[in-house]
Amino acid sequence: MIRERLKIFVLLLITQIICNATETNHCPPSSCGNIHNISYPFRLQTDPNHCGKHGYELSCENNITVLNLFRGRYYVQAINYDHFTIRLMDDGINPDDCSSIPCFPLTPSNFSEGDDRYWNFYSAPMISFIKCPNPVYPPSYLDCSTCINGGSALQTHTYAKIIDEHTEVSDLMESCSVEMIYLLPDEEAFENKDNNISCVEIHRQLAYGFELFWEHNFGIQQDLLRALIYGISAILDAIEFEYPLIYAVIGKN
Repeated sequence: MIRERLKIFVLLLITQIICNATETNHCPPSSCGNIHNISYPFRLQTDPNHCGKHGYELSCENNITVLNLFRGRYYVQAINYDHFTIRLMDDGINPDDCSSIPCFPLTPSNFSEGDDRYWNFYSAPMISFIKCPNPVYPPSYLDCSTCINGGSALQTHTYAKIIDEHTEVSDLMESCSVEMIYLLPDEEAFENKDNNISCVEIHRQLAYGFELFWEHNFGIQQDLLRALIYGISAILDAIEFEYPLIYAVIGKN
């Protein structure tokens, strides 16, 4: 008798989960500013509680879609549900001002610290912004002083340098300091250009934003698996309580 009741319980539980998942996936898309397709797994803070995943919550601030991630604040530029990507721009970037640089450091290490909601290619190169009290002339340093510091009497000189995870501190010129390290939005845009790139082009890429993938292997499948595990656990608990000798045999096997 108890066995049949547990079967019914598990079936009802699975049915309820399927209904909830279906309801979640069929919430109408939300909209904020230029982003008109905010839907599962994403949600706005103002959406009904059952819509989207709360771990993928976005906010709408002054008609701009915002994602807070890794202690940073990013403007959502686009969401691609076919490729499972979201394109973000640091809120320190002003597309119309080439002197603006990111406010929040972002490196591949951010994606290896236990937060598996978003990921990026760990080998992705980075762009570093370096300040020096005096001019330096290594070919790998791109002088951005005019763009970032303005054209007036310069107290410091600002450079951009493409780096990767193998770059050593010793590669930094003496008396210079790193002001910001950030993911390179589009590596292909700088391939085969050596030092023939400009700070304006770098800024254009930063304003375009970088893409992150989101974890899409969730939903009904995982919820069903949890329900089955829970149901099997409940059955075993009932057997242990009602038929301890049988449970002891199962445990030995």
